[in-house]
Amino acid sequence: RQNETRAICVFYRDALKDPAGGPVTPTVGIVTEPAPAEQSLIQYSVGRRAQLGLAVQEVITPDSGRLGDLNGLGYLASYTDRQQQPHTVYVVHAFVQKTAVQMVLDSTKSAFPMVESEFAAILKSLRVQK
Repeated sequence: RQNETRAICVFYRDALKDPAGGPVTPTVGIVTEPAPAEQSLIQYSVGRRAQLGLAVQEVITPDSGRLGDLNGLGYLASYTDRQQQPHTVYVVHAFVQKTAVQMVLDSTKSAFPMVESEFAAILKSLRVQK
């Protein structure tokens, strides 16, 4: 989806079965929008994180080596969806030139151990093309 200021792209992984045998489709969502000139990356990230209603379990910084060469800020977090299903997510925020990027790698909590290494590899592979 795209409007004048924001573009949203969602990638769906092949479905897998969680430990209880139910189908789960992990997703990777990317949102881009103009970076707010009056905000730092940290301010932007705090605001977006609050909008998502996440419980942060870990902060991931560029120094961790887990975000490829991206100068961004990431989180391992959790939330509960409308069906009361707990989810575990990686969320990354970055400013690339004048564009703000939000990436959400999302799975149910029960299936997260099955996709955690895939999600970690995606984060590690992030690069900014110049």
